[in-house]
Amino acid sequence: MAHPFAYAELHSPDVERDGGFYSRLFGWKVTRFPIPGKYYAELDPGEGFPGGLTEPQPQLRGFSGWLTYVRVDDLAASVRKARELGATVVQEEVVIPDGGGRYAWILDPAGSPLGLWEKGKR
Repeated sequence: MAHPFAYAELHSPDVERDGGFYSRLFGWKVTRFPIPGKYYAELDPGEGFPGGLTEPQPQLRGFSGWLTYVRVDDLAASVRKARELGATVVQEEVVIPDGGGRYAWILDPAGSPLGLWEKGKR
């Protein structure tokens, strides 16, 4: 299987301002999720792959910008292979409730962040 981009997530130091900006610029729907202690919103562009909006995360060393996720068939195998190839795993597997999938974050050998996404059974 190919490994297409599956999700784009904006890590922003000003989530309210950026949510409003992209909503007005592109007409994206911004839906905030009630996650305790964290701002998270889904960005719905209406077509194509969806996105998210959150604050910079400490695991990504304060990274601010667009984090893309690549779909993988087997998250554990992809994380192992990324490590073997010199990546640093900064967020081990996180399971999204209700069959939503699983993800991990890596820094490639040059230090660029990337999300790995295994689709769930929804």
